[in-house]
Amino acid sequence: MPVSTNRISLDPTQYVRVNTAQGRFKIQAIHGDCYLVLTDNKPATSNRVAHALRSGMVMDFEAHDTNVWVLPRENGSQVVVTEWIGGDGSNQFAYQKYYSAYADGISVSGGTPILTLYNPPANTQLVELARMMLSADKKSTYRLWITDDATAITGATFQPVNSSSGMYCDSPQMDASAVRATSYDHSKMDLVTVVITQQPKMISLNNPNPERIQFTIPPGTYLALESTATTGIASGVLEWGELI
Repeated sequence: MPVSTNRISLDPTQYVRVNTAQGRFKIQAIHGDCYLVLTDNKPATSNRVAHALRSGMVMDFEAHDTNVWVLPRENGSQVVVTEWIGGDGSNQFAYQKYYSAYADGISVSGGTPILTLYNPPANTQLVELARMMLSADKKSTYRLWITDDATAITGATFQPVNSSSGMYCDSPQMDASAVRATSYDHSKMDLVTVVITQQPKMISLNNPNPERIQFTIPPGTYLALESTATTGIASGVLEWGELI
């Protein structure tokens, strides 16, 4: 996700908005002390209910959902601002809606597709994978693949996950008109991760470091979950967030 750093000259006669998005944000004052306010609307110049941002001081906001306004205490003051900006102009910590898709009780034999997600090119929302939940009736290995090549997936018919999500899936248990994929061509895919389950325990796998690792699912991308068990019954859930 791109990072934007800018130097902003301040105006001692008014508060200046210094953020372009909402989320992770770092600011440093240079050439003078400042007042800093977090609020939706521009504060009055006389407002002193504010944070004191001393010259040379750095403030790092892991997340915020409003605007950042700064008023210098003297002429010539500036701030240096760094924002973590998404490709659609949003920030990586912007609010997200939670969605999931599942496939349950799938008979497996070798490399069997369990669940395939599809983020169509028309979906303008940033999508980030959040978690997988996996289970089987015996020891089983799951593999998660990613691809932007539609020919890597055979036999699937995708349907919308629901009316508010931009994502599609091939699980008939989510939509009766969907058809589960019959095979994956691994030569056209990239392996994301491998998970081994022990019967009959359910495994929940989360992003190990969401502040540093963002697993985005770009438009036009397929996420494919399969089981490599020789026999048995397998189930899987994929969970993700979409920017509001």
